Amino acid sequence: MKVLKWKIPEELLSSPEVTNRDALAEKYQSASVDKILSDYHSLSMRELCEFYSRMFSILDVKLNGIGVELGAGVAAFSSFAITRCPKIEKIYAIELVPKVVDLLQSKVVAAICGRDEDKVVSVNGSFDDIALPDQYAEFAIEYDSFHHSHNLNRTLSEVGRVLKPRGLLLIVDRVNSDQLSDGQRQYMLGIEYSQDWKRSYGYDANSAITRAMNGEHEYRYMEWKEALQDAGFSLEGRVEFRRATYKRLILGVAAFIPFSIRKRYNLFPMISRFQKGEI
Repeated sequence: MKVLKWKIPEELLSSPEVTNRDALAEKYQSASVDKILSDYHSLSMRELCEFYSRMFSILDVKLNGIGVELGAGVAAFSSFAITRCPKIEKIYAIELVPKVVDLLQSKVVAAICGRDEDKVVSVNGSFDDIALPDQYAEFAIEYDSFHHSHNLNRTLSEVGRVLKPRGLLLIVDRVNSDQLSDGQRQYMLGIEYSQDWKRSYGYDANSAITRAMNGEHEYRYMEWKEALQDAGFSLEGRVEFRRATYKRLILGVAAFIPFSIRKRYNLFPMISRFQKGEI
């Protein structure tokens, strides 16, 4: 599979969030596609395809023409979209981490797309600097990547630039309640990964890596909404997907306990109170 290489700032390529994911890609280059997806998305290929199928049905999404996937990772979202929407001509799967593109994308795309794999164009590049003309694409999609943006306004403005008028942006990502306090957000981003976690994902187990250093952010719903509006998007709808489990019920109840108490007694201090979704 041909890979396009777009310009990426050297300081970004040398950051822990990129170099550590390069190491992860090397670790998984010989793994099965199901293993790659299970560890990369925490869902097997079957579970991931079921999720995308349900999502497309609920949202009644019909994609066509040329599109872009932002922060594509192994390009599973692009691949499934192509199997679901036959009128798609091409999707540029844009991923920042070089070895994820070079070593993993082609395996996943071939496994999911089959004979339509040529519709996915692998790109090593940044969603903050998309090397495509203005008003070029009919749609843009992203799965669990925009919360890694260091500046949502810049990212969304760049996406808006390459979309045609009335183009569609489909975001599948984490959203925190507006009730998330600055103190809780600072705590969540300051958590350091355990040595076992770092070893399992190819990181240096002896280096101190916090969630913030790994490119994580915890954006509130209003911050998402304001950034979208500032970039010229109109919010057409919002749907929340959660697994109905006993653990989810316990987390929902625990979220009503003040963060200061949960932090003191280590009672799920990472969770924030859920916010009702909009459709």
